[in-house]
Amino acid sequence: MKSKLFYHFILIIVFICKILGQEYLPIEGGKCEKYIGDSGEKICDGYLANPESIYVYNKTQEETQTELKNLISILKLTNPDKVCINPNNYKIMCSMMFPECIDLKSPNVSKSVSLPIYTCNNFCKEALTTCSVSSSIASCNKGSTLPIQLPYTPIEWVKYNLSNYGGIDNYTVECTDPTLVKSGSDSEIQVECIEPLIKRITNDSKADLDKGYFYVNSQCVINCPVTGMHSKLVWNQIFKINDVLSSISLVCTLILLFTFGILNPKLNRFDKKNLFFIAGVFGMSLSGVLIAANGSEKTVCPTPERYAVNTDRVCVASGFLVHFSALFAILWWTIGLADVYYGIKYVGKKIKIKIRYYLIVTMIISLAFTLVPLGTGQYQAGLSNVMCFLKDEIYQSMTFFVPLGICLTLGTILMILVMKEIYVIVKSKSSSNSKSDSISYLKLQVKPMLNIILFYFTFLYLFLFVRVVNSRYQEYEDSAIPYMLCLAKGGGNSCLLKGPSAGSLGYFAYCLRIYGIYLFIISFLSSRTIKIWKESIILNNSFVTPIVKFFDSSFSGRFSSSKNTTTTQNSTFNNTNGSGSGVGNSSGMTSIGLESRNHNIDDDDL
Repeated sequence: MKSKLFYHFILIIVFICKILGQEYLPIEGGKCEKYIGDSGEKICDGYLANPESIYVYNKTQEETQTELKNLISILKLTNPDKVCINPNNYKIMCSMMFPECIDLKSPNVSKSVSLPIYTCNNFCKEALTTCSVSSSIASCNKGSTLPIQLPYTPIEWVKYNLSNYGGIDNYTVECTDPTLVKSGSDSEIQVECIEPLIKRITNDSKADLDKGYFYVNSQCVINCPVTGMHSKLVWNQIFKINDVLSSISLVCTLILLFTFGILNPKLNRFDKKNLFFIAGVFGMSLSGVLIAANGSEKTVCPTPERYAVNTDRVCVASGFLVHFSALFAILWWTIGLADVYYGIKYVGKKIKIKIRYYLIVTMIISLAFTLVPLGTGQYQAGLSNVMCFLKDEIYQSMTFFVPLGICLTLGTILMILVMKEIYVIVKSKSSSNSKSDSISYLKLQVKPMLNIILFYFTFLYLFLFVRVVNSRYQEYEDSAIPYMLCLAKGGGNSCLLKGPSAGSLGYFAYCLRIYGIYLFIISFLSSRTIKIWKESIILNNSFVTPIVKFFDSSFSGRFSSSKNTTTTQNSTFNNTNGSGSGVGNSSGMTSIGLESRNHNIDDDDL
């Protein structure tokens, strides 16, 4: 009894398997043709069961060959190792795309009928599995709407109703095992990378990633700079923006340091703060000049297949310098903004903190946030970068954007308070003389406020740009699959990876390097600077003095009236130094000028 039950159970299982393995298909009306042969690269020559008779329907053999080449290219991009790219998988792909054809001309069939011998479904799945093809790209299941449409592959057999052709109504055609095909050569198939990808075989792509090689598979790396994101011409233009602005900014900040630090006969507290701020901007410019001197593309991309990492000295030096200098500058910017607010709030007073204490604190903070990334090898270039900076988002956030965000937040609050105080000053004056004094005072704050606002929005853009790029990183990464599919289909230069736009990258380089020029325009172009240079040994000597006097005499008549009324300011971070604290005190107002302040005794020594 038990043996009968077991026997019936086996019959049921076999019956279910038979049902699952069969499917009725319509007669398509295709025809049998001889395989035209491969053109160029070997694809199916030697891998077809019967090259004398292949099934052709709805497409020419040339069109099918193109589709097969695209499919093989995708497999090569996905997994170029021999576990994927081997004769067996070639046989499977060729059998699927060029199935063997049966031409029925027997007495049982009144009309000639051509039928395909399909590849068994399990071999299709085996090929996709060994090649690690994502289920979001291709599937062996019937009716899928994925990017890669594979031919139909039955589980075991298919049946046709040939009654209209004088045949039987359940003509069975079993699927085939293409791996049984005896090919002339089973030698290893060579794999080449599709341009612009570059071939570099590796056994450990994760370890090589730390060396700057970004693999799309075990043999092909993305080129640097990524021409799949922007053309080489666009990258060169962005690099040129970085180089030119860095060089000009470096010269501008050097002139400012020389003017206010060396030629200036009397350094007051505002000059000292201003010099440290300029020094920070100078360091940012110097980091760009280091890259330019070494060659921007060479610094970011030491070789066409590798981007710079923590073993590339120029990259590390420039990354460390721009990080340290930016923090140093933003700290002194915040200090300067606090001084401006305090000076407007309490006219004639100053914050009584020694400059040396500011310097110690700003140096400690800047070094603390830069030495840790330096020690952990964080400074390197990325695939879509024009400079070397912090690699990991956690380091970017904790050592740069958190302190930057704090300073920008404080700056925002202080700017609002400054605007409020300006409004209060202007609103509270009733007499015309008092109002005139207030406006004269506020005019002195135009350049400091302009400097603060420009610096604020420059760093705000840098902050937002990197945050947006980091937030879209997954989107950029997901675009790799469509990019590879496009390359596999022969899209070439039309294939694009998602990433920061060329405009945003160019403006990022602009904001990072332009500030030295802004600073020069704001600080250098003033009557005080002219006076410093005129009284310096450079212009005040027996050779140059006659020339200066000649120009003075030529233009003195024309500009004498404007000279007498010109009020100059002390420095980029100007403040008030009146003798009284009242806003309406005219004597306090007259002592604000730089010339008078410059001769006051400054007890705030370093």
